[in-house]
Amino acid sequence: MQPKYPVPKPPLLKPLDHWDLMVAFDSAKYRAEEKDLVVRGHYEAQRKFKAVLDGQMEEIAENEENEKRGKAEERELMLAQVEENNKYKQEELDTIHRKRDEQGKINTMMLDNINKYKQRLRDRKKREEDEMTQWLASEKQRMDDEKREETYAFEKKRAQVKADLEEGHRLKEERHRQDQENEKRLMKLRDQIADEQESKKQKALQDRKDHIDRVSKTVGAAIAEKDAQDAADLDAKIKKIQEDAARASAEDAKRRQDSHNAKVKDMLDTRQRQIAEQKKSEEWRKEEDLRQLGIFKQQVEDMRREDAAKEEKRRKAREDLDKSHIAMMRVNAGVHPHHVMMTPRNKKTELGYNLAIFEQMQSEGFMVDAVNTMLSNPGKDHHPEGKLLDFPTIPRYQGEIHPIELEQPDV
Repeated sequence: MQPKYPVPKPPLLKPLDHWDLMVAFDSAKYRAEEKDLVVRGHYEAQRKFKAVLDGQMEEIAENEENEKRGKAEERELMLAQVEENNKYKQEELDTIHRKRDEQGKINTMMLDNINKYKQRLRDRKKREEDEMTQWLASEKQRMDDEKREETYAFEKKRAQVKADLEEGHRLKEERHRQDQENEKRLMKLRDQIADEQESKKQKALQDRKDHIDRVSKTVGAAIAEKDAQDAADLDAKIKKIQEDAARASAEDAKRRQDSHNAKVKDMLDTRQRQIAEQKKSEEWRKEEDLRQLGIFKQQVEDMRREDAAKEEKRRKAREDLDKSHIAMMRVNAGVHPHHVMMTPRNKKTELGYNLAIFEQMQSEGFMVDAVNTMLSNPGKDHHPEGKLLDFPTIPRYQGEIHPIELEQPDV
């Protein structure tokens, strides 16, 4: 499968490095030693070689100790970095958990407020129902009391009228009884006078009888007139009592009707006031809902802005990582296969290990320019664009750039 865009190849010609200088210097020294050996023999060479080996062993031991210290420092740095990364991760998790707990608290508070509002609404409706039920019960009780009082007053008036009528009949009967007793007394008196004057003369008896008849007629007329006057007074009194009762009944009915109309008007006014208060409460509730909606929208916008900021931060981190990788790829693309493991740090370390050899090269005048160039820039052996300085075998890319490389990195 062919790649979508060309991949740069590493250089074919290996640049001159410190190992090449060391090999070349070793060859030159070998030839010089062989020549000196032919001239003066092997003893001096062996003595110098042994001294060199002893110095190299000491240097190797020192280098191993430095390597151990370097690895220990790297391990400490790595552990510190791991600990810091864990701390950052824990802080991010704590932040996520804190925000989640805060959101849960907000949701719980919102649900509690909604439930409290619903409970207040139910309590208010229940209170209104209880007040209306209590008012209806009290109104029914009042009407029953009024009806009972009216019935009691009517019965009392009826009993009073009946008592008055009975008293009138009793008085009439009493007067009749007194008239009869008076009549009996007069009859006894007549009989007594007749018995006493029986022996008197007929003319005196007849006169006495006439006188008695005249007296009897006068007393009967007076009694009849008195009875008629008493009957007329009783009828007038009964008529007055009936008129007073009718007038009192009409006034009481009017008073009850006015009281009923006033109570109905008060009930209607109270209901209108309750409806107005309910409308105000509904308007307040709508305003509160709108205000709460604005708060929720603001919170949502804040969360969206935070998410966008986090997204932008992740995208920027990915973009920086891509830039770092691309720079590393450019560097690696210009490195010869033999120099893959020769990082600037390793090269600097190896130059430090073999510094004595290079100083010997300088003192003996062996390839002084190349040694000076390598010692002056020990940590850099590649071009910023991926081309080596000594052997720039990789030319600048002049072809078409693939669209994938032009896209914004997806963080």
